Amino acid sequence: TTKGFVMTVAGGSGSFAGSSRLVSERIAATAASCRITFGLYRNRDKDGTLALYLEDDSKYTTKLWTDPRTTIGRTWTPISVSLGRRRSGFRLVFISTHVGSTISSDISIDDFKFFECNAQTVGHCEGFTDPFNCSNGNCIPQDNLCDFSDDCGDNTDEYNCEKYVQMCSFENKAEPFCSWSHDDDADFKWQRMRGEQINNFDWYDDWWQLYGPDRDHTLGTPQGPFLFLDTSAPRKPNDTARVVSPVFAPTTSGECQFRFWYHMYGYDVASLNIYTRTLVGGPLTLVWSQSHSRGDEWLRGTTILKVQQPFQVLIEGVRGNSYEGDMGVDDISFTPGCQLQITATLPPFAYSTSPSPYCNSTHSHCLQNTRQ
Repeated sequence: TTKGFVMTVAGGSGSFAGSSRLVSERIAATAASCRITFGLYRNRDKDGTLALYLEDDSKYTTKLWTDPRTTIGRTWTPISVSLGRRRSGFRLVFISTHVGSTISSDISIDDFKFFECNAQTVGHCEGFTDPFNCSNGNCIPQDNLCDFSDDCGDNTDEYNCEKYVQMCSFENKAEPFCSWSHDDDADFKWQRMRGEQINNFDWYDDWWQLYGPDRDHTLGTPQGPFLFLDTSAPRKPNDTARVVSPVFAPTTSGECQFRFWYHMYGYDVASLNIYTRTLVGGPLTLVWSQSHSRGDEWLRGTTILKVQQPFQVLIEGVRGNSYEGDMGVDDISFTPGCQLQITATLPPFAYSTSPSPYCNSTHSHCLQNTRQ
């Protein structure tokens, strides 16, 4: 109603650019499922920016969200931002900037709420067919064990993970890609990057950075590394980059599961695909796919692997129409039902001497009606 109250950015007096800050009370800790929601309004002010930061007790800041300025109009837009597990104290800070415009700002927020930010209630195991009992008394699904997410609240779901093969957080500089390798048949390569390397502008970068990850999933800070798909020039639309896992033994039980965290945010995000293959250079079998922007947050992906021959897993990123389509992958793992194959390599694909009409410039090997 017209009688309600909102928080609105006041007009500034700077000759070129200035900023305003709205700071929350100190928050001690949050659960892995924690997210915040609020309503956003902007109509007259088409040039000002609004971003949300997390500022820890040492004053180190991590950007959580930036308004993409697609919300302009006489309406309230619901916004959701993931906070995730935070073990130490912090404050949330809204920062808005203006660029010397004489138009009074009307950027406003309202109905700010926290959701699922407390640790799960001790002793509540109802609804779990095979619960894991955390040391603090909480219960979580077995599927959440050893996936680089502190779902218990005391991190005991991330202990004793020796049976979970090929866990990789990309934190080890000595093995930046763990046991994964680049696929030379792709158009370009994934990179190991940190958020601070990608978004290296100053405080005013809220105006520019509207795509790609600002932080990793493991640490939740710009200092943490992850697998990064850079879609800037000279990359072209539909160019692909792929990384390839070590060789796994055949599995048909349904107990082998690949888990990973992915970030897809930007106007030009195309698709992220997970494939399996049984021959080097051979056909790729699609087992998971996601397309288009999914918001400025890390999301969990899972897929069950059922392959009757020794196989490898491939992570493919596809470049969209322009450069605002960077993607990230982090914290990958395989459940105990996945076992590495003693044979370290797969046999090569037997090439046909006759060309296939289904080949194009991005697919080096093709079979009829099959992605290569």
